[in-house]
Amino acid sequence: MNTNNEKKPIRIFDIKYSTRDKEIMHSYVDQILEEAYLSNHTFCRKLESAMHETHLKHNFICCSSATTGLEAIFRYINIKDKAVLVQSNTFIATAHAIDSAGGIIVPFDLNNEYVASFEDIKKAYFFCKEQNIEVSAVCVVNIAGRASNEIFQIKYFCEENNIFLIEDNAQGVHSKIKNYYLGEVGQFSAYSFQTTKVVASGEGGLISCSKKEDENNLRNFISFGKDPNNGLNFKDISGNFKLSELNAAMALMDLNRSGERLKRRKKIDMLYKNNLSSKKIFYLEPPEGNIPNFYKTILLASNNDLRTEIESIFRKKNIAMTGYVYKIPLNLQKRVLKFSKYLNRHLPNTEKYTKCHFTPPNYPELEDYDVMRIIDTLNSVN
Repeated sequence: MNTNNEKKPIRIFDIKYSTRDKEIMHSYVDQILEEAYLSNHTFCRKLESAMHETHLKHNFICCSSATTGLEAIFRYINIKDKAVLVQSNTFIATAHAIDSAGGIIVPFDLNNEYVASFEDIKKAYFFCKEQNIEVSAVCVVNIAGRASNEIFQIKYFCEENNIFLIEDNAQGVHSKIKNYYLGEVGQFSAYSFQTTKVVASGEGGLISCSKKEDENNLRNFISFGKDPNNGLNFKDISGNFKLSELNAAMALMDLNRSGERLKRRKKIDMLYKNNLSSKKIFYLEPPEGNIPNFYKTILLASNNDLRTEIESIFRKKNIAMTGYVYKIPLNLQKRVLKFSKYLNRHLPNTEKYTKCHFTPPNYPELEDYDVMRIIDTLNSVN
């Protein structure tokens, strides 16, 4: 291996744009400047249509982030003073959206594949019923585009009990479970275009929903909750969650090139899977029937002390450790524990996972020799 390559920093992400990518984006910017509508206009509609072309089961609405998308959904279905059963293994944004919409946060556990647990959702539901708390929604989080067949059991359970199923699909774009794209299983979903995501525009997101009526209504919830019959009157409590045209154009350009970039992410993921030989580090397989987008390669250390050691070795070798998914779950977040509307529960699988998993770099700009350098570093851990 080249000595210079051994010393080169391996970053968390390193987005590159081809000459063609730049030409497309420049043409989009020219059109935006010509039209002079800088928010929620032509490119927002183009982005929504482009997503709908492949995700036919849902309709799409641009919004300023996955967080605001979730908040708009929760406000629209009116979770105020009602419980939302939420996967604890998620970013604080999910809890923020529930809290902002006035809901009661009730965390649920992961199953043995480290995705949403149907059994613990049922336990959380009956836990709320025992305390005479109405359950409004279940929010599953498709971390790294991973989901199991249990998501369909969750879907049927929600339907039987008149509960909304919401997917936090911030990390799940292009991922599948059986013949569904993730984000299409629930009634509502939120997507993210944050800088490191599979489709990236710096900031931005999408809301999706299965019914046209809900799409039309949610468009009012991204615009301060305006009255659909009178744009000067505002009847619902909401916020300004609209997306800028520049962010929409960037996301559209990135969406159009995402197919090839996903293939590269998958190849990198397979390099980790096929070449990892340490007996103390394990590759986390996708659940059966799940085709993730390989936003993250997830590895499991045999214990927390070993993960700490790996983190130290990475720092010494100038290898970035990407953001975990997640190191501190909602049920251990100080901010969540301070919420007055929060019901604490014991979540053993979540806490086990958060203590041992880690996510080495995986993004299309990584060269094979970069990946093999990371793998060689991991294989040296015995």
